[in-house]
Amino acid sequence: MHQRANSIPPRSNHVGIGICVAITDAVDFWICDSIRNQKYSDCRAGFRSQQFESDLYRSTVCHQSVSSRAVVYAVVLWVFPSLLSAIAMVREKEKGTILQVYTSSLSATELILGKTLAYLMVGLAVTLVVMGSGSLIFQVGFAGDPTPLLIGTPIYLTAAVLFGVLLGIRSGNQNAAVQGVSLIGFLTAFLLSGFIYPLSNIPFPLSLVPNIVPARYFIVITRDAFVRGIGWTGIWFDMVMLILLGLLLFNIARRLLSQMQLPD
Repeated sequence: MHQRANSIPPRSNHVGIGICVAITDAVDFWICDSIRNQKYSDCRAGFRSQQFESDLYRSTVCHQSVSSRAVVYAVVLWVFPSLLSAIAMVREKEKGTILQVYTSSLSATELILGKTLAYLMVGLAVTLVVMGSGSLIFQVGFAGDPTPLLIGTPIYLTAAVLFGVLLGIRSGNQNAAVQGVSLIGFLTAFLLSGFIYPLSNIPFPLSLVPNIVPARYFIVITRDAFVRGIGWTGIWFDMVMLILLGLLLFNIARRLLSQMQLPD
């Protein structure tokens, strides 16, 4: 009886295996660090097969750890450029300098393109800092061809800036612009992009919203660049969707700004 009791693994080990397999993308890298630094030897005590233990640890926990660290870029790079461009647009309205644009020969398209280009440069600088520091701190490198990420990042930043410009056009003050970015931009990028919850777990009709969330498609691009390494064959659709959503945001912002301008 004593030998039979010893042959049964402790219950906590089974729970540990279940956590390793079923853990979500949002928190698994914290557990991965904890296991790797302190408790990995305790977690593997209940594993009967060393090969199973090694494969499970590498293929689930550490793989998802890199994936989680990579997809954080999508949320950060969506919030900051859109917030800066929205505040800048509203400040011109509050100071009255936007009236000079309304009465000038400058078209809405030219104004939006100028604003977008300026804050796109700011967004690219933020991207270098965020991705550079993330790669150094978390030791995350490219898994394959980085070209899709290098092309998709400016497109994604352009969509983020256009989203901020759109909110800036519709907002009456800076507080409203900040709240708009927080409620619409941050929450959708954080909750409805696949960053926290799998998209398959989002109930209908809320599951339709992620189709127009650019962060959803940029997450796929970052995962491919840092984890999967498939290349263009795996992310071409997401790249096309980013371009289409960027054009949609530009067209909406242009029409709203054109309505505010004085006719020629």
